[in-house]
Amino acid sequence: MNRYIIIFLVILIGLLLFFEVFLWRIEIELDKFERRLTTLESMAGEIYCINSINSSRSDIMKKINNDSLATTLLENSLKYNIDYDLLIKIITIESSWNSKAISPKGAIGLMQIMPETAEIYSSLFFEGKKFDLFNPKDNIILGTRILYDNIQIYGEINLALACYNGGPKQVKLYAQNRACKETGNYINKILEEL
Repeated sequence: MNRYIIIFLVILIGLLLFFEVFLWRIEIELDKFERRLTTLESMAGEIYCINSINSSRSDIMKKINNDSLATTLLENSLKYNIDYDLLIKIITIESSWNSKAISPKGAIGLMQIMPETAEIYSSLFFEGKKFDLFNPKDNIILGTRILYDNIQIYGEINLALACYNGGPKQVKLYAQNRACKETGNYINKILEEL
């Protein structure tokens, strides 16, 4: 009988330690999240000044400080184990936080996703869900998954970013130090200060 009590106590102590570590990890992530939210506000000012966005500064602050948008960024950052600051840099460089942005090549939204890529990802990974690429949440969910897959495929952030920016052809060129200037600049801008 005493043996069962000891086993029970050992299991109970193990569970308590597990939950203590788990709660400590959540506390750390929440602290990081709060610090990142405060940096978003200062980044919004930089985005506004550097990119001459047509919206007023308060509109930009509202977009970035939107709790729902920040939550979507954090959730996907944690889900795919991608640095939160990396996602913010990508959005800043890709669209200057303009969810209605359309590139000359047809990429759409915050993370500048091609409609064809969205269709492929929708059918392969999201059970055919129709993504509205102009919807910031949908765009972040899809863009983060695409970036995650690029990281898994290429194994290096530089190569994953080359693919995200210019497709698989640019990865090969980048690896041979022959990528187009746009892709090289894109990777440098994203990775500086990370």
